Amino acid sequence: MLDSPKLPDVIVERRGHLMHRISERSPTALVLTLRLLRHNEGGSLGQVFHTESKAARFMIHHPDYLEGVRARIMDKDNHPVWDPDTIQKVNSSQMTSVFD
Repeated sequence: MLDSPKLPDVIVERRGHLMHRISERSPTALVLTLRLLRHNEGGSLGQVFHTESKAARFMIHHPDYLEGVRARIMDKDNHPVWDPDTIQKVNSSQMTSVFD
């Protein structure tokens, strides 16, 4: 996707930085974000806000939320240990409550 000739030059120039920043994020949050983008496309603003609210509740109760707070704010070691640790290991069926 980041090699597409349709991307603006600024994104192409910064893709290494973008990929690094994305790799630092919670795999669960990344999967949820992609699902939200796909789910909310074409939805009304009210529907989008409703789904986003459910997604926020899901993430606040997920262990990665507290791990991110620990790593970035409390300990400031900037080395969160995500669970699961890869996108491939994320069980997206746990997110069904967000999209009901």
